[in-house]
Amino acid sequence: MPPDFRAAIDRGGLFVDKLFTMNVNDANEASTGIDITSNIIPENSPKNTVVGVVIPHDPDAGEVFHYALIRNDDSVGLDDGTFAITSDTGVLTGSDPSKLDYETLHDKTITTRVRVTDSAQHSIDRTLVINVTDVNEPPTDATLSNNIIPENLAAGGLVGVVTGIDPDRRLDDPLHYAIIRSDGSVGLSDDTFAINPDTGVITVKDPSALNFETLPPGNILSTQVRITDSAQHSIDRTFFINVTDVSEAPTISEIDLESENVFSLADSGTIIGSIVATDPDRGDHLTYSIEGFDVGEGFPPDPVSIDQNGVITLTGRPFSDTSDRTVTVRVTDSGGLFADDNFQIHFKL
Repeated sequence: MPPDFRAAIDRGGLFVDKLFTMNVNDANEASTGIDITSNIIPENSPKNTVVGVVIPHDPDAGEVFHYALIRNDDSVGLDDGTFAITSDTGVLTGSDPSKLDYETLHDKTITTRVRVTDSAQHSIDRTLVINVTDVNEPPTDATLSNNIIPENLAAGGLVGVVTGIDPDRRLDDPLHYAIIRSDGSVGLSDDTFAINPDTGVITVKDPSALNFETLPPGNILSTQVRITDSAQHSIDRTFFINVTDVSEAPTISEIDLESENVFSLADSGTIIGSIVATDPDRGDHLTYSIEGFDVGEGFPPDPVSIDQNGVITLTGRPFSDTSDRTVTVRVTDSGGLFADDNFQIHFKL
């Protein structure tokens, strides 16, 4: 019931009552709190990705608000450019994707301060904690631990280790490695190299392809590796392998003997034959020598010689014995590597 106000009372206790109506005028009151509809944003979200809507709690129905992000010194503006807010709706959005990096955030959260101001210029400030969630990101690059190998490295020989660079590199997101063809399909393009799919270790598969002397100028081979993560994100990288020269032994490919290898008691200087030798190393200098002669009775100590063109000459004739004799010839390269071969000559009276 309405309040009863007694207007006046005399000495005799007589009184008169009068009913008064009092009007209560509304006063604009400040907001009492702030909420946000969502405080989660995935890492690397593009600019203008919505985080949530700021909701003020205000006793005044129908109030109109102004929203702003504030710095730590309470001045209005973007504190670090990570977020932005729409001034008339309170929609909070991401502003700088580079600052939403899950892997580099210490506690995987970012704080921002918001100020809400009503039409009477009452304002309230609140710190909002935004949770940044992890997103599986593709590998960004790869490195090779070594790219120099000697020619003729044996099958299974270690070339180097490919290491994929992935922001999400952890035990539950392993990387897979494969050598791919030039058309992008997985497989060995020329069977020169193989790669361990789990460790990225590159080894030699075909040593014959690692021939320094037959490689194109520059002596470089290339192989393309695809690195794939558990979400099937992949990146392709081409690695260049430098093949270095290794001094290789010469070989004697032919011994060409005169007169069906039958010699009579001839004067010194008779040409017995010649040898043909080759060396895999381009430009290597070869020297020839006689390393052994089956000297029998009636032969001088050094009955056979060879010149630096590989021509073999009888330097001393036998005195009496007529039989087969074995000659050992050697060809030596500039690095001291050599090859030996034998042939037989027959003397007759």
